[in-house]
Amino acid sequence: MTHTRKQLCDILVTHGIELRSESKMSKRHLLNMYGTVFRGTIPPRVRELSHASMEKLIKYAVLIQRMFRKNKKGIKFKTSNRVLIKQKYNIDVDVWVPPCEKEAVKYLRSIEIVKDNGDKYDYNTVNVGSFTNTTETSDFAKYGSGVTGYFKFVKWGCSLFAGLSLIHLPSMIINYFGTTIDNHNIFSSDKVSYGNVLNNTEFETPIFTLPIHKYFIWSDVTSIIFTSISIYYIIYYSQLESDMVSKQTITTDDFTVQITNIDPNVTKDDIRRHLRDVNIHDVVDIVLLYDIEGEIQQYRKKNSLTEKNNELTNKLNYHVRNDKTISSHVVSLIHRKFQVEYDIRNIRTNEFVKKQKKVIRAFVTFDTQISCHAFLKLYDKGFVYGVLANKHPRLNKKHITVKKGPEPSTIIWENISYTIYGRFLRQLCTGVLSGCILIMSTMVTVHIKKKQYSNYEDMECVIDTSEECTCERLGLAEQLQLDICSDYIRKWTNSQLTSIALSGVIVLLNQGYRIVTRILSNANKWASDSDDRVYVMTHLFTLGFINMMINTIYDFYGIGLFSMEWFVTNGYVILLTLMCTGMSDILSHVHVIIYNKLKHYLGVIYYTQKSLNGKYEKPVFTIENKYYNALLITCTCIIFISVIPVLAVMGFSILMLIYRTNKYMFCNRYAKPPRYNNHILRRTTYILQITMLIRMGVSIYLNDAGVHPSLVDKFIHGIYNPYENPVCLLSCIYVLPIIYSVIKTINKYIPNDNPISYTKALKDGVLSGLKSYNISDNPNYELYTTQSESMV
Repeated sequence: MTHTRKQLCDILVTHGIELRSESKMSKRHLLNMYGTVFRGTIPPRVRELSHASMEKLIKYAVLIQRMFRKNKKGIKFKTSNRVLIKQKYNIDVDVWVPPCEKEAVKYLRSIEIVKDNGDKYDYNTVNVGSFTNTTETSDFAKYGSGVTGYFKFVKWGCSLFAGLSLIHLPSMIINYFGTTIDNHNIFSSDKVSYGNVLNNTEFETPIFTLPIHKYFIWSDVTSIIFTSISIYYIIYYSQLESDMVSKQTITTDDFTVQITNIDPNVTKDDIRRHLRDVNIHDVVDIVLLYDIEGEIQQYRKKNSLTEKNNELTNKLNYHVRNDKTISSHVVSLIHRKFQVEYDIRNIRTNEFVKKQKKVIRAFVTFDTQISCHAFLKLYDKGFVYGVLANKHPRLNKKHITVKKGPEPSTIIWENISYTIYGRFLRQLCTGVLSGCILIMSTMVTVHIKKKQYSNYEDMECVIDTSEECTCERLGLAEQLQLDICSDYIRKWTNSQLTSIALSGVIVLLNQGYRIVTRILSNANKWASDSDDRVYVMTHLFTLGFINMMINTIYDFYGIGLFSMEWFVTNGYVILLTLMCTGMSDILSHVHVIIYNKLKHYLGVIYYTQKSLNGKYEKPVFTIENKYYNALLITCTCIIFISVIPVLAVMGFSILMLIYRTNKYMFCNRYAKPPRYNNHILRRTTYILQITMLIRMGVSIYLNDAGVHPSLVDKFIHGIYNPYENPVCLLSCIYVLPIIYSVIKTINKYIPNDNPISYTKALKDGVLSGLKSYNISDNPNYELYTTQSESMV
């Protein structure tokens, strides 16, 4: 920005800088004074806020000067200037002193919005959820929809546990009135509990009663009742808050309709004329959606060529730094780079905008809901009336379709621009892929059951005195001490390992199916995570029901009679699949966070800015691409491996885990629910979870005393076959807050600045930094400049 001498004088005088001998001061003196006052002494952090806007820069300078003036000798203001500043900035000033950077940083921190715990808001993270307090954002929302979706899964998992526990309620009531003192029957009593729902066919005779059974049964019944109330509470208040927000909030989509099957050559005036003909006048705005598929394809092509150009530039940089001579490979890279840059320059997206004026949809926003509903009532007559199209109002002699529409700015423009044939082709591709995945999942499930039953037949007890029957009655600890049980343990382990491995294959198939489907839909950048989550859950529930039907057939074949055990077992197949889906998303988001933090922390390309002359120094720390990738992978693996010791000390942090889980488990999506109800839910949940932990400790103690089969034995059994022992599934709920704690710890000790991308560092740093010092310091100056200009 260039100023004349008079403008510089006016600016300085206006902002309270008294000029003595104004007529004798040259423009150079004024520029030096201007730079000293408004640029040289302003901290870089304040200068970044101005975005190179001189007016904002001056305003920030004046605010900081006036805010932190000290009682020492300074430049006095004239009365007229003091009044002018009071009117313009509402600040009383008496003396001006140069601003202090330390005080300016304090000032900036004082005006920042912070959370209740003092942490700053991170406006650069994606917000996908809200905390119970409407003025605060959930910390979990920072780490993507995988975490927030996991808590939805926890709520659904509680619903599933409550339903399955109701099935086992008769067994628990019968077992409450008495059981034998036999070890096997004590184990059966614990098996039909809320914490370990496995088989609802275990009933005991009322011979002898132990207090431990009453404790088990009462805790189960209390858990069932509490979980049912909690689910009702969540559903009721979510719906209540949703209705309240809907009644008290007015959005544009409440007044907007969309018109499809429209004439490609229609204009806004045609639509307004048609609305006046049908006696509707309250029209606020009309938005026409044009077919821009060709332009989108050109942008995609340009993006792919730009990525290829960046890759070639990196390869050339490597060879220039390491090769002493120019090889034929380098010449070929240069030739390919020139060809790619030529192709980029030949892409003209503006030509498609001028040529394509084909309207595919229109959005009409009305001033009142009465007009909106009247327009919808006029056209929304259903299929039967649509057959009689000659009686239906038309637009430009073409029958149109009108339905409720969203706000035009929220439309996924790319998806909506495809033709009917293109959309049908995508649906056909995804449909065929869905069928193939379901067939493969079904085959894998059949193989799982076949392998299980074949192993069970090998271990089947022919007579009661056989070694297999002896080993089957013993716990795992006793089996490991007997040599005769080694073959039994081997067969049993192979069966369980095969089952869980093939179950993992199903999970991987479904994850791959989701990824490939999103790629085929051509909407990976614009797809909603919440919609995608519902889509995946629906597919997995479908897979679970198919698995249930297959197990039913095999139960008829292998057992010979119908039992409710197949429903319970396969209910946990669904639960396991949902658990793996949620945990895989969490790990993927954790990896992204660690990747960005390490990338920033290691400093791919860093420049430090000098405060006086504004020049850039050389890179502080640089890493070659091949070494950087290896180092990044190594550090990531080390961080993930470090999670294992944290899991090993889960008992030490179990109280914190209970608090973290329930703090977000019973939060409302829209607004803060009544405080006392929320606290009652949380405290009751703490009590019940601590009760479950006490039960685990009691079971382990009884096992050490030789009275009760080991709960650890059951837990190890659940590791090999999780959907047959939900104790390990229930325990996995406590793993998520541990991962959260690890993320918070990593986030605490790594600088919390925005990660600098490689392309942005090259574009900003190379164009500004490398040009600021001698070319002789950087022999690859021309190559970097070519790459940066091609990016721009």
